[in-house]
Amino acid sequence: MIDVKPNASVIIVDNDPAARNSVRTLMKFLRFANIREVESCDDAFRLHERSPADLIIIEPKISEKEGVRLIRKIRHHLHGAAQRAPIILLSEIISEGELKAARDAGVSACVLKPLSARNLCSKVDFVATSDRAFVETRNYVGPDRRVGLTPDYNGPDRRGTVFLDDELEAGVLSEASRECLDSVLV
Repeated sequence: MIDVKPNASVIIVDNDPAARNSVRTLMKFLRFANIREVESCDDAFRLHERSPADLIIIEPKISEKEGVRLIRKIRHHLHGAAQRAPIILLSEIISEGELKAARDAGVSACVLKPLSARNLCSKVDFVATSDRAFVETRNYVGPDRRVGLTPDYNGPDRRGTVFLDDELEAGVLSEASRECLDSVLV
């Protein structure tokens, strides 16, 4: 079981009441004390701006672009804990372009549907316990996008041979990149 701090809060963004109920049930199981639900990305931003959550879970069925816009708005327009809150994106189907857009907006993790307790709990645990640096540059604000680094690697290409950005832009993924994405998207 994940060790959630007392009074931990989560915002669930989904326009489907049944889907929100499923996520809410899992968050109760994980012992989140303050579970807030909204139907729109705009409501989520206002709520998070007013009272920052420890975790945000977005189901962009509302609109893939709206979900990415919310992530980018949180990362670029808020500060401190509100800006750094982990954001998990839930999606039934996500194209490589949508995944790249979410990643470039600053999403912390993605979970593919159908939703399972195991997958969502493992991603909540990952974002809660991850020691990934938070990066702030002119073009990107969010958790370090590099996953699976080998700290003791001393070769010339520290990040390995997976050039995910180039492959996503070309719309073609190598086998190594697919394995990398599979490890992130569980």
